[in-house]
Amino acid sequence: MQQVAAKEFARRGQFFARRGYDPKEVKLVLPEVTFDNEMTIRLGGKEIRLIYLGPGQNPGDTFILFPHARLLYTPGAFGRRSMPNMAFTPSVDSWIKLLGQVAAMDVDKILPAHGDVATHGDVPELAKFLSDEYTAVKNAVAAGVKVEEAVKTLTLPEYKGWRNYNRREQEIRSLYELIGTGKRSYFE
Repeated sequence: MQQVAAKEFARRGQFFARRGYDPKEVKLVLPEVTFDNEMTIRLGGKEIRLIYLGPGQNPGDTFILFPHARLLYTPGAFGRRSMPNMAFTPSVDSWIKLLGQVAAMDVDKILPAHGDVATHGDVPELAKFLSDEYTAVKNAVAAGVKVEEAVKTLTLPEYKGWRNYNRREQEIRSLYELIGTGKRSYFE
């Protein structure tokens, strides 16, 4: 959080301006309680579990399980039929593995941070998309295809009807960076 706070505030400049917020008044407040893999809290007599399954869309994606309601809240690591933002992920392979764990959870409903309410049965579809996109980009990189050509030719037509399809070009650029450098420049 400390590492990218200034970038995040700058990235949201238009958001602040549209709402009349002064970005100088926005301060990063670090958590007083942290956890490594899982933490259980009780609110109103109900158990709530915070779960870290490894890096997904972001290095610190945290899921919130409400066992009493058989409900899982997801960070940006999952959205039903929605192309996710690839600019932050440190590992697509880890993200796909994480989605496998989410799909195996015994829940009735999934509430994604963005998009429609889903079920665990919807999760493999996003994992397939990530695998398809990542494989296509890795193959293009291995074949020596320049990023500008990949942006034009890797259209992923089977996902054209998905929410945020317009992100495709930026996703390909982000994956070229990740594959080429093994890291995300955003976090430097």
